[in-house]
Amino acid sequence: MTNSPKIKSMSELEAEYIEHTAQLEEVCFDWGKWLPALGDKLRPMVPGELAFVFGDTGSGKSACLQSISLACAPLRCLFCELELPGTLMYERYVAMHTGISCKEIEQKYREAYGVAEVRSFLPPAHLAVCEDSRIDEYQLEEMINKTHVEKFGCKPVMVIVDYIGLMNTKGAKRYERVSRAAEELKRTAKNTNTMIVCASQIHRAGDEEAQTVGIHSAKDSSSIEHSAGIIFGITRCAEPEGMMKVKVLKSTKDGGGTSVDVYFDGDCMRMTQWSSKYGTSDFDPEDSLNDFLDSDVAQF
Repeated sequence: MTNSPKIKSMSELEAEYIEHTAQLEEVCFDWGKWLPALGDKLRPMVPGELAFVFGDTGSGKSACLQSISLACAPLRCLFCELELPGTLMYERYVAMHTGISCKEIEQKYREAYGVAEVRSFLPPAHLAVCEDSRIDEYQLEEMINKTHVEKFGCKPVMVIVDYIGLMNTKGAKRYERVSRAAEELKRTAKNTNTMIVCASQIHRAGDEEAQTVGIHSAKDSSSIEHSAGIIFGITRCAEPEGMMKVKVLKSTKDGGGTSVDVYFDGDCMRMTQWSSKYGTSDFDPEDSLNDFLDSDVAQF
């Protein structure tokens, strides 16, 4: 026999809302900690919400998710990396912190003499990683509770999944599997009272469409766009070199349509906001990087 759905009065909902607003600063994620320009446009993400990052293959989706996972500190974060090995994730985190290229970090570790230089990186205490591939929705909820017991001593506030196409959900066809995964991610966010951020590849219907990331661009299923409260689309620009555009394709609260120019250093996987004090012609990535390192966002 299943439990009957609970019906609440408006006064009960008000009491819950009062409690919700009282603890908002402790459990919400201010998008401005990731990209400062978003702080004035998007209301903070709160537990129970689902966000997606849409992007083409090689556009930097995983780097975006890792950047968000660092920016959310001190909120506890469980990162489910279904694609990359944990060793590569670690290398990227070190690169983000030190500004040393991923290739050079590998070389320094192999030759031993440079290890001290890169070990200035202290793994963030707020972050735990699961690198098992093809997890299903039940395992994800179990992992959230397992992380509670084994790693943090309390439940993670944010859960990141890279990416939805690799989740091991049931269905005869890929459309059915991805649709179920999107819907279950939303249910998991509500059931566990966590914020979930997930990546999705975009479909490639044609060359022209491949250059534009829109709200209907998610690969395999329209359930992704319906389930999410927030959707970001990322696009790597051919010119100027290093520019990435991050656009809010959907927001159920506010900020939809907001676009932020980002400088993406692919060698060390760093994302920094394209500073408004630089024009396209005289933008200096090194100056922008120094601005970032002096900011609170970089102090992870």
